[in-house]
Amino acid sequence: MGIAGMSNLITFDSRDALYAAAADAMALALKEGLLARGTGHVALSGGSTPAPIYERLSTDGSVDWTKVTVTLADERMTEPGDPASNEVLVRNTLLQNEAKDATFAPLVEGQAKLADQDVILLGMGGDGHFASLFPTAKELNQGMDAHAGSVLRMTPDPLPANAPFPRLTLSLAAILRAKKLILAITGEEKRSVLEQANTPGDVRELPIRALLAADHPDFTIVWAS
Repeated sequence: MGIAGMSNLITFDSRDALYAAAADAMALALKEGLLARGTGHVALSGGSTPAPIYERLSTDGSVDWTKVTVTLADERMTEPGDPASNEVLVRNTLLQNEAKDATFAPLVEGQAKLADQDVILLGMGGDGHFASLFPTAKELNQGMDAHAGSVLRMTPDPLPANAPFPRLTLSLAAILRAKKLILAITGEEKRSVLEQANTPGDVRELPIRALLAADHPDFTIVWAS
């Protein structure tokens, strides 16, 4: 029997259609948060797949961005302003156009509490990591602990050649406190990894298994080739 999370998989005919649908879903979640509490909270991931989503979301004038706080699902521990950082990606894609007046809140190592997010956009690596919960990180068990603080240091071992940095990441517990979760993946290779993770096995082998098995009440996986 597969893991229940895959029942939430939505396949799109094109990446453009995926980007548009994800941006619309994120905007709706933020508007629901604004209506309920007067503030909106979103946490974003880095990588190549999310960037077009953020660019589309930045043009959505139906969100009151002055009341939205943007943070990160994970961050590379680089020098400030390094183009490799997820903060720079978010500033160059989302914090533009209609969304330029949103507030950016960087992750802080050891932060025990974080505002519950209206929506978190996650990606997945070919090794099954999400946020920066890497299968090879010695801190992975801590990051998966149900009682973990919100923001933890995570050190992949070895460091990825294309981004050789230790990371800060939201813990699984912090991620699961979000009202809505969206996992956006593209390509046949990652679809294959996702299907492999949709079978019982060691979370340390494919951390994404923990997310699929968590039975979050509003978790959507979007995929396009």
